[in-house]
Amino acid sequence: MGQTGRILITGGAGFLGSILTRTLLGEGRDVRVLDNLTWGPDPVRAFLSHPNYQFMRGDIRNSQDIEEALDGIDAVIHLAALVGDPLCAEKPEEARAVNFDATRTLIDACRRKGIDRFIFASTCSNYGISDVSVPADEERELNPVSLYAETKIAAEQYLLDTSSGSFCPVLLRFGTAYGISSRPRADLLVNSLVKDAIDDGLIVIFGPESWRPYSHANDLARAMILAMDAPEDKVKNETFNIVVENFTKRDLAERISARMNVPVEYSQTKDDPRNYRVSGQKFIDRLGFEGSRAVDEALDEIIAAGEIGIL
Repeated sequence: MGQTGRILITGGAGFLGSILTRTLLGEGRDVRVLDNLTWGPDPVRAFLSHPNYQFMRGDIRNSQDIEEALDGIDAVIHLAALVGDPLCAEKPEEARAVNFDATRTLIDACRRKGIDRFIFASTCSNYGISDVSVPADEERELNPVSLYAETKIAAEQYLLDTSSGSFCPVLLRFGTAYGISSRPRADLLVNSLVKDAIDDGLIVIFGPESWRPYSHANDLARAMILAMDAPEDKVKNETFNIVVENFTKRDLAERISARMNVPVEYSQTKDDPRNYRVSGQKFIDRLGFEGSRAVDEALDEIIAAGEIGIL
């Protein structure tokens, strides 16, 4: 496909959206962001003077905001969502309204306006509890154990069910993200354990034998751009896991413990409802994706951010 024209990023002021924006602008792309600034304006400040950047404050639950944001757009990367199990459990009605209802409205509007490339940010949480003896590929039966995953699966299904003609949706299931962003997130597992180590001098982990797939936020941004620029015949109606590595929560805690010289405590007060080991091989084979860094290589940057209070 080559480089697209103007790109709309919904949720472009979020944790991943601000990293994706920076990356695209660095490549000389034209970027429009639609975001309601739930987490404040800091993630967009640095971009406002950039000649290729346009910010629109709005909400994807508002159909008029969607219509205006899509004017003159060639591709959409849809990140706007209530992200994560705890937040969706806390706000179930809003989670359904944003993650499914508004996504459906956005998809319909894109098809109506003839916008062909649509990148949908989904999650490996969709696999829920699965057999970890073999990494889950994209054909593995989904087993959601949270409202967050249920809303993402529903949106995935609608996207594929309504795909026709030149409309080219690409579904990306992200591994557990980590890293530093201008919209910090201390609730992400790697980030949160580092923060606990700094704040409390202790790492507390539950469900230590549960597996997770991991991907640095910068790699997730690169994956979205690869999917957007790829030839249609390689990605249309396809689902890809975006995963760089897998290991248990115990392994993660011990890696951070060794690096930061703090003890680990294994909590028995609750179980982990999720346990999934995931293969990202399909995306690697199809588009030549390579992770740029592993958790071990990123710990120094995360620790440095935590030590100066910006994690």
